[in-house]
Amino acid sequence: MKKKKDSKLTSWLTLEFHPSEETDEVVVKGAWDDWKGSTMRKKKNGTFYIRKKFPVGDWECGFECNQSLWQINPNFKTTSSPFGSLNNIISVSQ
Repeated sequence: MKKKKDSKLTSWLTLEFHPSEETDEVVVKGAWDDWKGSTMRKKKNGTFYIRKKFPVGDWECGFECNQSLWQINPNFKTTSSPFGSLNNIISVSQ
């Protein structure tokens, strides 16, 4: 899936993710920043979240748990990755 964006437009978005097993660290990685990643904060209930500005468009992403396990949010749309796993698709609108 090719990324679609207008790099001048951004919007604040809060992403939440609850890992399927106990996790100390989650990094959200996505096409909006060439998969560099941003560390998420952990709530007391075990859910991780991040609030940041994202470029407007449709973006593939995933959640890297403890620097090794790739997971997706089952509540988001998915697509196949070139590595044989799944990625989420998030849509950021203005």
